[in-house]
Amino acid sequence: MCFTFSGGSNYATVVNKNFNRGISLTLIALASGAVAAISSKFAAIGTNHLAFIALSYALGMFFSFALRNRLQGAGEDLHHGSALIIGITIGMVNFGGFYALLRALSNGPLSIIISVTGMYFVIAIILSTVIYKERLTLLRLAGIVLTVISITLMRM
Repeated sequence: MCFTFSGGSNYATVVNKNFNRGISLTLIALASGAVAAISSKFAAIGTNHLAFIALSYALGMFFSFALRNRLQGAGEDLHHGSALIIGITIGMVNFGGFYALLRALSNGPLSIIISVTGMYFVIAIILSTVIYKERLTLLRLAGIVLTVISITLMRM
């Protein structure tokens, strides 16, 4: 957390509110991810994979459209051209990944598959150092190493 000592500044209050909101949203994402993992395993063994993917994406699109005015930030770009291009690209990549995940879940244990696919953040951290020039600190590197070790131990 950052604090400033300039007179009359409310920077620390704003940073604290943003931090708390970020933590809350992270916990919501964590809970949602856990529910999605469990429901994906159920779908993988008990439903048609493509129908499940289509329904998931259709509902996501519906809720995105229905809640766009409420959830869109005040300073967000309202030009949708770049969002459309990025959305189509990511949608295709996400479709392939989601289908592969469902196929994997239909053939293997949830605990291992979700742990291994959950390592996506390791790749994201490495790419962030290349694309966004973020620093890979010793602490982050230690976290990556410990994650890989934990996945290895879970497979035994």
